[in-house]
Formats: sequence, structure tokens, C-alpha cells
Amino acid sequence: MEPHRVGPSIETVLSRQVVHRSSLLWDAPLKGKEVPSVLTCRHREKDAGLDGLLQVPHMDLDHALITTLVERWRPKTHSFHLPHSEMTITLQDIEVIMGLPIHGLLVVGFTHMDKWSDFYAKLLDTRSPDKPIGHGKNIVVLEGLRIKAKWLEEQFSNLLPVDATEVLVQQYARFYILQMLGSMLFMDKSGERLSIMYLQLFNSISNGKNYSWGSAALSWLHKHLCNALEKTAKQIGGALLLV
Repeated sequence: MEPHRVGPSIETVLSRQVVHRSSLLWDAPLKGKEVPSVLTCRHREKDAGLDGLLQVPHMDLDHALITTLVERWRPKTHSFHLPHSEMTITLQDIEVIMGLPIHGLLVVGFTHMDKWSDFYAKLLDTRSPDKPIGHGKNIVVLEGLRIKAKWLEEQFSNLLPVDATEVLVQQYARFYILQMLGSMLFMDKSGERLSIMYLQLFNSISNGKNYSWGSAALSWLHKHLCNALEKTAKQIGGALLLV
């Protein structure tokens, strides 16, 4: 009894069957050829290491509760001294609650640069005006490495075009990442500015996944908790969702 035939019964119907990949599978059992291996699927890695922040829901902060906890915070032990025992915020808390990586390179970079405006203009393709905008206090767009968040949002207020180039997509991605970092992890006491220092870690978007963002966020939060202990303190920053 002849073995069951595989492949097309009339080979002339499929004109390119000779060079088609499927012919290797159909002919291999009959001719003793090696079955072809699985294709290697090439792709470009776009993970910035901050996917967990996208899953964090919006939550209103309880200012009174946070103030009460700050009053229990002790800088020597970096813990809350409560009636029953001491408690603190750990790296595991950050990893579980906010989905941030806690392993990797330290989040360090240049903090002094002659022209920060040239630096972020290169990565975001936008430049702040040399003259102050508006009236009153806090009207300068760029102060050192801190930029007005509202002004930067206006520069990216338009939707990303459907036919956007890869360069434009990367610029929008950097802005969105910078906004997440400034509003969720590294909020300062002004609440109005973002530090553009972190852009240097996303010259290529995929570079971000190499850093321990959880460690940096915890250090920043500890700094603000210690600063808020002062009797004259009126504000506090940091990743307060963890508190």
C-alpha cells in the first residue's frame, strides 16, 4: 500500500511551489530531507521598563493621613514609629504595587550642563522660549534642568499622526515617559515642573529597562519624607501613593 501523499496533487497549479517553504515539509518525509527549523522572528525591543506604571490606577491622596504618617517618620531608621511596632516602605512594595524594576543600573546621570535647552531640544524636537511667559512668579519655562509641565504638555497636545515617522514616535514616547516619571515617581514640591534629567536615560527608549527605577523612586520618597519632618515644611513630594 502506497503511503498517503502530501502536498498538491497537481503541482502545476501552484507555480511557485518549487521555491515555497511548504515544499520542504511535504518532501522531507519522502526524500529524507531535514525538516526546516522555526523562523527567527526579528523585532525591535521597545520596552522602557516602566510598563507597571501604566497599570497603576488614579487614586486621590489622603493629605491628613500622609501628614500623620510623616509625624511618625524617623530619619535615622527610615521607618514609621507606630504604637504597635515600626513599619517602612520596601523595594518589594514598589515592585508589587507599582510594577517597577528593582534590579539594574543606578539611575544616575549628568545634573549640570551648559545648555539643557539644547539637550532636550535634540530629544523632544521642541525648544522653550528665551523670554518668560505670563506674569507673576514662576514664569520662566526652563529653570536649570526643570521645565514647566504645562508648557511641555502644550507642545505635545496634538495627536500622533497615523503616518508618523519613527523619530516622531520616539519623541512622543519620551514626553509621555517624562510625564509619568515626574507625576508619579519624582514629583517635586512645586508640582509644576518636570526634571528633564531623566531624558538622558532614554536616548534610545529601550535603554530605560536597564535601570532600577524602583530603587530611585524609594530613595526620592525617603528624601521627601525626611525633608517634610521640618516644622516649617508645608509640602511633600515623591511617590506618595506608596504611603
